[in-house]
Amino acid sequence: MNRIPPLEPFHQRYETVAVRIGLVGNALFVLGSLLFLLGPNLAATLCWLLGSTGMLVRAIGRLYADKRHESAHRPTHAMASARRETDTAAE
Repeated sequence: MNRIPPLEPFHQRYETVAVRIGLVGNALFVLGSLLFLLGPNLAATLCWLLGSTGMLVRAIGRLYADKRHESAHRPTHAMASARRETDTAAE
């Protein structure tokens, strides 16, 4: 039974959305950091929190994509056994 994880279709279709969320998150984080130089205020705090959240969303999306890519290219047990037998026979 090959079940598709619920986030896979989102990631495949909306990878550019995740990248844009990350870029907006980076920009808001920098803006919030610059606003903090003027002193703590609500705008600085909101920019910083929203930016941090955007960067976290992008990081989670990237981690998910890396894990999916890694599992898709991992050899199965039968392939790994056949490769060991081939390596042993070559020696």
